[in-house]
Amino acid sequence: MSTGDHLKAIDDRLDRLDAKIEVRFGEVDQRFEEVDKRFSEVDKRFDEQRAHANALFEASRSDFNNLYDFVKAQAEKTDARFDQLQTEFRTRFADLQTAITALTPRGRRPGGRRRH
Repeated sequence: MSTGDHLKAIDDRLDRLDAKIEVRFGEVDQRFEEVDKRFSEVDKRFDEQRAHANALFEASRSDFNNLYDFVKAQAEKTDARFDQLQTEFRTRFADLQTAITALTPRGRRPGGRRRH
Protein backbone atom coordinates (compact mmCIF):
# COMPACT_ATOMS: atom_id res chain seq x y z
CA MET A 1 0.00 0.00 0.00
CA SER A 2 1.29 3.37 -0.87
CA THR A 3 1.47 6.39 1.35
CA GLY A 4 -1.45 7.90 -0.53
CA ASP A 5 -3.53 4.80 0.13
CA HIS A 6 -2.60 4.94 3.82
CA LEU A 7 -3.56 8.59 3.99
CA LYS A 8 -6.82 7.83 2.18
CA ALA A 9 -7.59 5.00 4.68
CA ILE A 10 -6.78 7.30 7.63
CA ASP A 11 -8.91 10.03 6.09
CA ASP A 12 -11.82 7.56 5.62
CA ARG A 13 -11.49 6.39 9.22
CA LEU A 14 -11.46 10.00 10.46
CA ASP A 15 -14.57 10.71 8.37
CA ARG A 16 -16.36 7.69 9.89
CA LEU A 17 -15.22 8.71 13.38
CA ASP A 18 -16.38 12.27 12.72
CA ALA A 19 -19.78 10.94 11.57
CA LYS A 20 -20.06 8.82 14.74
CA ILE A 21 -19.14 11.84 16.89
CA GLU A 22 -21.76 13.93 15.07
CA VAL A 23 -24.39 11.25 15.73
CA ARG A 24 -23.38 11.03 19.42
CA PHE A 25 -23.45 14.82 19.81
CA GLY A 26 -26.89 14.86 18.17
CA GLU A 27 -28.11 12.20 20.60
CA VAL A 28 -26.64 14.07 23.58
CA ASP A 29 -28.14 17.35 22.37
CA GLN A 30 -31.53 15.68 21.93
CA ARG A 31 -31.28 14.23 25.44
CA PHE A 32 -30.45 17.65 26.87
CA GLU A 33 -33.51 19.08 25.11
CA GLU A 34 -35.68 16.31 26.60
CA VAL A 35 -34.27 16.98 30.08
CA ASP A 36 -34.77 20.73 29.66
CA LYS A 37 -38.36 20.13 28.55
CA ARG A 38 -38.94 17.89 31.58
CA PHE A 39 -37.46 20.51 33.91
CA SER A 40 -39.80 23.10 32.38
CA GLU A 41 -42.77 20.79 33.00
CA VAL A 42 -41.67 20.20 36.59
CA ASP A 43 -41.13 23.92 37.14
CA LYS A 44 -44.59 24.66 35.73
CA ARG A 45 -46.16 22.01 38.00
CA PHE A 46 -44.29 23.40 40.98
CA ASP A 47 -45.60 26.89 40.25
CA GLU A 48 -49.14 25.52 39.92
CA GLN A 49 -48.85 23.57 43.18
CA ARG A 50 -47.39 26.58 44.98
CA ALA A 51 -50.23 28.78 43.70
CA HIS A 52 -52.75 26.15 44.83
CA ALA A 53 -51.10 25.88 48.27
CA ASN A 54 -51.08 29.66 48.61
CA ALA A 55 -54.76 29.81 47.69
CA LEU A 56 -55.56 27.14 50.29
CA PHE A 57 -53.49 28.98 52.88
CA GLU A 58 -55.25 32.26 52.18
CA ALA A 59 -58.66 30.56 52.36
CA SER A 60 -57.70 28.88 55.63
CA ARG A 61 -56.41 32.15 57.03
CA SER A 62 -59.62 33.87 56.00
CA ASP A 63 -61.70 31.10 57.61
CA PHE A 64 -59.62 31.29 60.77
CA ASN A 65 -60.00 35.08 60.92
CA ASN A 66 -63.77 34.75 60.47
CA LEU A 67 -63.93 32.11 63.19
CA TYR A 68 -61.79 34.26 65.49
CA ASP A 69 -64.05 37.27 64.90
CA PHE A 70 -67.13 35.12 65.60
CA VAL A 71 -65.67 33.70 68.83
CA LYS A 72 -64.56 37.16 69.92
CA ALA A 73 -68.04 38.56 69.28
CA GLN A 74 -69.58 35.68 71.25
CA ALA A 75 -67.16 36.31 74.12
CA GLU A 76 -68.05 39.99 74.13
CA LYS A 77 -71.75 39.09 74.21
CA THR A 78 -71.07 36.66 77.04
CA ASP A 79 -69.11 39.30 78.94
CA ALA A 80 -71.92 41.79 78.48
CA ARG A 81 -74.49 39.20 79.60
CA PHE A 82 -72.31 38.31 82.62
CA ASP A 83 -72.07 41.98 83.58
CA GLN A 84 -75.83 42.31 83.22
CA LEU A 85 -76.49 39.21 85.34
CA GLN A 86 -73.99 40.35 87.96
CA THR A 87 -75.72 43.73 88.20
CA GLU A 88 -79.14 42.06 88.47
CA PHE A 89 -77.83 39.69 91.16
CA ARG A 90 -76.34 42.55 93.20
CA THR A 91 -79.57 44.53 92.92
CA ARG A 92 -81.71 41.56 93.95
CA PHE A 93 -79.32 40.63 96.76
CA ALA A 94 -79.42 44.19 98.07
CA ASP A 95 -83.24 44.11 97.86
CA LEU A 96 -83.25 40.75 99.65
CA GLN A 97 -80.97 42.07 102.40
CA THR A 98 -83.26 45.07 102.83
CA ALA A 99 -86.32 42.78 102.99
CA ILE A 100 -84.66 40.46 105.53
CA THR A 101 -83.60 43.40 107.67
CA ALA A 102 -87.13 44.79 107.54
CA LEU A 103 -88.60 41.43 108.58
CA THR A 104 -86.13 40.80 111.39
CA PRO A 105 -87.33 42.08 114.78
CA ARG A 106 -84.99 44.46 116.49
CA GLY A 107 -82.46 42.77 118.69
CA ARG A 108 -82.59 39.51 116.77
CA ARG A 109 -80.33 38.32 114.01
CA PRO A 110 -81.55 36.34 111.04
CA GLY A 111 -81.64 32.68 112.03
CA GLY A 112 -83.29 33.28 115.42
CA ARG A 113 -80.30 34.19 117.60
CA ARG A 114 -80.37 37.20 119.90
CA ARG A 115 -77.76 39.87 119.84
CA HIS A 116 -75.67 40.11 122.97
